[in-house]
Amino acid sequence: MKLLLVEDDRAISRSLKYILEKEGYLVDAVFSVQEAERFLGLNHYNIHILDVRLPDGTGFDICTFIRQQSEAPILFLSVENEEDSIVEGLTRGGDDYIIKPFKSKELLVRLQKLLKKHEKHVFIDGDMSIDMQSGIVKFGHEMVNLSTIEYRLLLFFISHINEIVKREDLYELIWDSMEYVNDNALSASIKRLREKFNGELDIVTVRGQGYRYKHENTQR
Repeated sequence: MKLLLVEDDRAISRSLKYILEKEGYLVDAVFSVQEAERFLGLNHYNIHILDVRLPDGTGFDICTFIRQQSEAPILFLSVENEEDSIVEGLTRGGDDYIIKPFKSKELLVRLQKLLKKHEKHVFIDGDMSIDMQSGIVKFGHEMVNLSTIEYRLLLFFISHINEIVKREDLYELIWDSMEYVNDNALSASIKRLREKFNGELDIVTVRGQGYRYKHENTQR
């Protein structure tokens, strides 16, 4: 579980990094908006902890940057208990807010709650993520534009991981009717779907039977 920690107080940062790594998080700790944006451009994180006040900007700025490429949870840290500050953080796309000083147990519980809430509606498989609520599909940091048929196919495959799916089932479930669908239409749709993930979407053709979607690193 990769976590980005942005906290300019180095003593607090070291302490939090130690606590989080003991709990199994893989932590990248940075101290400024500029550093955060550089790390975010190179990595995908499952969750973020952002201090509000930073030497070259605010955690709100980083939150806006994150939301351009990810729906992963964001928790703000602040010494401020002002309603306006809390509202701004949540309006920018943050998920929760914790006021300093706080106990480590409270922080860990809040992180777990955010992750569980997020996992309920986001499917993650390697570099691919699907937000079931918004319908947004991403591969790495890039949004993937899918047709209605391609999106239906993708959702059906991820609900049948490592299972052989018959072509006839796909005709009926994806197009609702087999009347006007031929074999070439299905093959073409799956080919386009693979291409939109640069050939890395592991949909395997099972000769004489159908298709199988498989991946070793799957989270829900």
